[in-house]
Amino acid sequence: MYRHSRLVGVMLAASMAFAFGCGQTSHSMWKDTKRYYREYLNPPAQVDFGEAGYSTPEEVRLANGFVGIDLQLRALERGLDNADRRPDRSWVEAFLRSYPWMAGAAAIDASGEVLARMPSFDIKNIDFSGVLEADPKQKMRMLRSVIVDTPLGPEIVVAVPLYAGMDFKGVIAVHFDVRALLPYSAAPADIVIAAPSGILWPGKYDITATPLHDADWAKLVAKDAFGTLSNAQGEFFWVTRYIGNIPLVFAVPVEGSFPEKPEQLAVLAKARELGTGGRVQTPAPVEPSPALGEDDPSLLVSPAPELPGSPIEESTVR
Repeated sequence: MYRHSRLVGVMLAASMAFAFGCGQTSHSMWKDTKRYYREYLNPPAQVDFGEAGYSTPEEVRLANGFVGIDLQLRALERGLDNADRRPDRSWVEAFLRSYPWMAGAAAIDASGEVLARMPSFDIKNIDFSGVLEADPKQKMRMLRSVIVDTPLGPEIVVAVPLYAGMDFKGVIAVHFDVRALLPYSAAPADIVIAAPSGILWPGKYDITATPLHDADWAKLVAKDAFGTLSNAQGEFFWVTRYIGNIPLVFAVPVEGSFPEKPEQLAVLAKARELGTGGRVQTPAPVEPSPALGEDDPSLLVSPAPELPGSPIEESTVR
């Protein structure tokens, strides 16, 4: 247990170091630190941030694989939480430029109709219905998430619910392929990313030979925030972080040796193609939205023209 708590502590300390390097204030960093205690340490543990370096290979592997991705997800959460109450096209354009690993954004009304999207075409045929209903375990105005299957692989959808008073009007949703985040990891081949729906990224491993293959993640994350899984080949350590109400699991091997599939790493050379790369056009002017009874322009207009998209060809990544 000490070793596993230490691994989580190392991950936390590394995230703090990266965040301070990016200019985050000590006040906001302390708030994030307390959140990490609540999410990852049960019961809360005392972490020695003054310790120099990492002492074990698994600590280095966990920090290298996880921290860069975690920082991007944390930035996304802050960006969505701080979104304008009625985000307009200019906001969406700026948002996609800030997060080039995003595949797109859309405005969906309460009935499920997609009113506008950027890019203006949807080669993935995203089903946004899962973010229209609030998770009964969370507050109705919190970020909502769902993982949907697409012809190009699993897509994570994160949505900001919009209300006029107590009336639910719809959501602004962004979506991405988790593999588009791999360039932000210092060691993407060494880490496995999973969710209750299945494996999202197998790393370099033959996932069927690992104890992660048939894990019941919904049951595991409901009970613990981190833990280990083992089989005859060895042991993996895993830790959970949430994006909206969806748990993402990050796992690294800590003991033993597992068969590898190097061909799976070919996607790393094309991972950036899975996002827009910030390639968005200047949006057209938007008329005020009478549907919301507001003076500010909004994506939730009816009817609404499609948002101008970027000429992104269908990705060759599978």
